[in-house]
Amino acid sequence: TDCGDNPIYPQGGTWPFDRAGWCPGTIVDEYLFDLSPYANPGDTIELDYGIQNYFDNGEKEGIFRMTHQLVSYGDPNFNHEVELVEIVSPNPKGRFSRKNPICDKPEIIIQNNGKENLKSVNIVYGFENKRKTNFMWYGELEFLEMDTLLLPEIEWDIDEINFSVHLRDPNGMKDEKIINNKKIVNIPIVEVFPQEFELAIFTNNIDRAKDNAFSITDGDGFIYYSSDDFTDSTEYNYDIKLLPGCYRFHFSDEMEDGISIHWWYRNSNPDKMGINGSVEILSLNGEKLHKFNPDFGQELRLNFLVE
Repeated sequence: TDCGDNPIYPQGGTWPFDRAGWCPGTIVDEYLFDLSPYANPGDTIELDYGIQNYFDNGEKEGIFRMTHQLVSYGDPNFNHEVELVEIVSPNPKGRFSRKNPICDKPEIIIQNNGKENLKSVNIVYGFENKRKTNFMWYGELEFLEMDTLLLPEIEWDIDEINFSVHLRDPNGMKDEKIINNKKIVNIPIVEVFPQEFELAIFTNNIDRAKDNAFSITDGDGFIYYSSDDFTDSTEYNYDIKLLPGCYRFHFSDEMEDGISIHWWYRNSNPDKMGINGSVEILSLNGEKLHKFNPDFGQELRLNFLVE
């Protein structure tokens, strides 16, 4: 598992190290296998589960721990039944922190719980106390299949605190179980910046600045500012001018170790610790509008509004 984008952070230097099915602080990876084609009700079957053999890569006392569950079920209870599994963004939950807050396109997960393949569903979404947006999804989901959807952008209102999504009329039919069709979440606060501000980047050292890049884009991915030409231990200042709207700042590190010091070398090899870099957003008079934690692993992402 690639831990460079772990939503539980800072991690204190654990970013570059991939794990066998987990990352520090997060849930373990889960894999689902449909055995229906291979067994009939009442059969006795044997399951043989194989994994990659462990090898000594220099870490001490490496082991595998795993859990298996066998779930059996009968025929679906409903012909037409769609579930709103989750509102990914906006959402204040820690496991979605890398994608939040937002100010443009909501993201949701839906699942077909009906016997009939799900081919369409009406999605009604928006701020809880405002007029809602209707979006008709078309696709093909079999029983228990899920899909992650990026909904069309809506005009963001920073004064609203609740956001709702409601699924209606799967396949143009009445949903036979409506209790799981709607969710309401609190909206994480979106930062608002002036139309002109300064982006200040200070790179760290020990040949790590070459791993960094940044961009400022809109919701459609149009690039307004970007750079990947950095030198160690150097301060860069960019004068940013943007029209009112929603934008995304993205700062990446190719080695997935952020721009913080390599603290784990403190005793063994202090010369390899390096220095902390920094990424800040400042007003034109030097007021600090936003400062990022340098221990971020693979990337920094900030969605923000300009007024």
